[in-house]
Amino acid sequence: MLLTVSASSRLGHTDGGINSYSQYNKLETYSIGAGQEYLPIGTSLDELEKTSHKPSVESGKAKLNNFKQDWSTLTLDYKNAKNAKVDMPVIGYYGYQATTKGKISAVTMDKNKENLAQVNLNGSGKLTVAYTETSIQEYSRVLSLLSFVVLLVWLIADKAGFKFKKNK
Repeated sequence: MLLTVSASSRLGHTDGGINSYSQYNKLETYSIGAGQEYLPIGTSLDELEKTSHKPSVESGKAKLNNFKQDWSTLTLDYKNAKNAKVDMPVIGYYGYQATTKGKISAVTMDKNKENLAQVNLNGSGKLTVAYTETSIQEYSRVLSLLSFVVLLVWLIADKAGFKFKKNK
């Protein structure tokens, strides 16, 4: 009990008094467990925090409007795009795909801008960038489910008194 009181006292107080909630929301740049261990190599958390949460045209020309984000799905309308490279406000992890005019294409990482997702656009239309499972993620989920079923059958059989025989 004494250790709990002592630990909570040290966690919640500083020399200047009690910590505010805003102090707990600040990320420490060297911490693990705040999502930083999943950032691609070359991504600066400080630069990401400064980056606007809107799509931006990095090269070429395009007019972008009606940007919306629903979890990992981003949509926008574009007009008069000519060889436009557009950075979306998400990191371009494997699994993100761009759909425009019914065509699906891979999303690339913009290595010059904190590995943000980048898409190439031409013409006018609606762009949807969404995360879809990669093949390895699908296979892993199926393998995990099968392993769980085998374990469950094994445990039920063991509880029922079934003895597995070893063949010699």
